[in-house]
Amino acid sequence: MRVVLGFLLLFGLSSCAFNKLYYAPEKIDKRIRSVRLPMPGSKDTLLVYLNETHNIDRVQTASGADAGMTIKAVKATTPKGHQLYNWLATPTGGQPKATIVFYHGNAGSVVAQFPLVIPLVQKGYRVMVADYSGYGLSDGKPTRRHIRADAATVLAATRQMPEVAGNPIILYGQSMGGQIAAGMAVQHPADADMLVIEGAPSSHKDVAGSMFPLLRLPARLLVRERFSTYRSVRHYTKPLLVVHSREDEVIPHWMGKKTYLNGNEPKKMLYITHKHLYGPVYHANEILQKTDTLLSQ
Repeated sequence: MRVVLGFLLLFGLSSCAFNKLYYAPEKIDKRIRSVRLPMPGSKDTLLVYLNETHNIDRVQTASGADAGMTIKAVKATTPKGHQLYNWLATPTGGQPKATIVFYHGNAGSVVAQFPLVIPLVQKGYRVMVADYSGYGLSDGKPTRRHIRADAATVLAATRQMPEVAGNPIILYGQSMGGQIAAGMAVQHPADADMLVIEGAPSSHKDVAGSMFPLLRLPARLLVRERFSTYRSVRHYTKPLLVVHSREDEVIPHWMGKKTYLNGNEPKKMLYITHKHLYGPVYHANEILQKTDTLLSQ
């Protein structure tokens, strides 16, 4: 009976329908004027104040301590005319070591995902948190085609910023964002100096097979896939870091290993602990140490 139910469910998840399950955008009320965000590793919180056009007026901590960063709203328009709402966080007190273009996973928004990158900013990296069509305060509707165009639009906008000139650019993608970052790294090799992939599926077909182990073959056949992480990295020749938690219950860590094995040198594999996509929160030092090593090669 379970096999029959699984088969029926599988047909319901076939082709584009399966892939649409990835999109879980969090829309933000346009009347928003402030947000309170947790700061990993601290009991303090970050307060971000926005004006009527959603530009950021000021950033401060609830305790009054130095926030250690500035945040700027960056609006970029895609070829389809969707205005994307992104945040650029810059550490205070010196030139950033590198600029990270951060592609988050399938859920949330730039605001909801921002706490994950705070440890990276605190370590001296500028971070552009990219959002997607239909997410947060961004226009449009999330589709695979739109999201790939969104990623390219934000990367181009970052590269064109005067303050980024001369600064290495790292593409950092988590989960679905890892697939996107890998595609961007291959399609725009001159615009990025390194690729970091955390907790990303090796392919949608691998995810389908993992979800339905008793129906692995039909699951793989029914899911249409134009892009996959492990195939993308075969064509990427700059520094590659694959990060995956051995405790990840969403995307099994063998998928990270598959992606790593298909990549080219120079590359490193970093296994971490804790749940899905908490690498920067608990392992920022290890991730950035390997990042610095790879960038220096």
